[in-house]
Amino acid sequence: MSMVSGSGIRRVFVEKKAGFDIEAQHLKADIAGFLGVQFPELAGLAKVRILNRYDTAHLDEDQFKRFTDLVLSEPQCDHVYYDDETPASKDERFFGIEYLPGQYDQRADSAEQCGELAVGIKPLVRNARVYVFAGSSRPLSDEALSAVKAYLINPVRGKPLWKNLILWSTLFLMFLMFPF
Repeated sequence: MSMVSGSGIRRVFVEKKAGFDIEAQHLKADIAGFLGVQFPELAGLAKVRILNRYDTAHLDEDQFKRFTDLVLSEPQCDHVYYDDETPASKDERFFGIEYLPGQYDQRADSAEQCGELAVGIKPLVRNARVYVFAGSSRPLSDEALSAVKAYLINPVRGKPLWKNLILWSTLFLMFLMFPF
């Protein structure tokens, strides 16, 4: 299980299995249709994956596993990755989006409330969406990836993640400020 050393913060990625990944399939078609004219490599995307990344605090390993199985994922239709790093191959390009500070994150709030019911302890949860793109013959160019970011990120609600550490540090600061 992935945990930032000594911090009590655990990370998990949840992705819909093939056949249940309807949102990713629709996004692939949208990107190909809207941006494929300007960036032909986007018209021929091989695959788009959408992962929900959850960072949690205040749960031990057993509670976190139960919380993940009961609240964050549906075992019959989700892949679960207990890892610090985004589950993407070297040929895939990815980026994440998290809510701006002060913006209401319904997914994280719902997970916290359901987690309290499921495991008896209210966890602190932070959520981000991670988008993974596989080009048909080679990885996407920086220009094409920037165009996809501009298409997906609403600057009023969210911001791109800078590598994998930003959400960790945000959650860790929240954990230090509001230890409960």
